[in-house]
Amino acid sequence: MLTGPVLLGRGFFLLFTIREVYDGYSFVAGFHFLWGCWLVTHVIERFDRCRQWRENGSHAWWPLFFAKCSSLWLAQASYMAFFLVFVIQTLIALVMEMWMCVLLPIKLVYDPELVV
Repeated sequence: MLTGPVLLGRGFFLLFTIREVYDGYSFVAGFHFLWGCWLVTHVIERFDRCRQWRENGSHAWWPLFFAKCSSLWLAQASYMAFFLVFVIQTLIALVMEMWMCVLLPIKLVYDPELVV
């Protein structure tokens, strides 16, 4: 589960720099890329279902139908953006902080010559 986003993130950063980037940054970039791909396919699938529903005999007024589908999509996109920007970033930061403040000192106690 971690390898895919890290490799995608490394590939992304290779477009901009030849130096190797820290794996945490690569993971975050790759995770956002995967989530963005999922979001785009979900939106395309949803609008296709709306279009098929419209063609199968629905007699809704087109501007009202379009406003309804667009407002639903906007609400879902806002919900997704909130989780991408605030919740997921906070959880990733907590995991990194836990590693730096708890696990790394424990490793240094067992192996004092460890180079970090």
